[in-house]
Amino acid sequence: MAKKVLWLSQHQLTPRQLAAIKKKWGLNPDEIGHDIDPFLNAREVARRFQEGGYDELIFVGPESVLRHLCEQGLYPYVAVVEEVPRAQAEWRVHGQGYRFVAFEKVRRV
Repeated sequence: MAKKVLWLSQHQLTPRQLAAIKKKWGLNPDEIGHDIDPFLNAREVARRFQEGGYDELIFVGPESVLRHLCEQGLYPYVAVVEEVPRAQAEWRVHGQGYRFVAFEKVRRV
């Protein structure tokens, strides 16, 4: 049975992130849950995750929420990124270029 994965982010997955998900879990883009709605706290994130019947969570959000998720026993994945020159960037934030490297499971913050 395929894993159910939730991408909790207001951003779309990049092609390299999609490829990493395909490699790790064998999922196509239409098989990945995407929740773009803002959340109030870790409890709300955990509720959405559990109510959706997901197996794995890829989380983009504040470190304080990530810490609380881990304390609740929900160990999400986060994107590991590297700074790169703008010409090599997959996205930019305040003029700085970034590129996805891997997803890493967080055990504690």
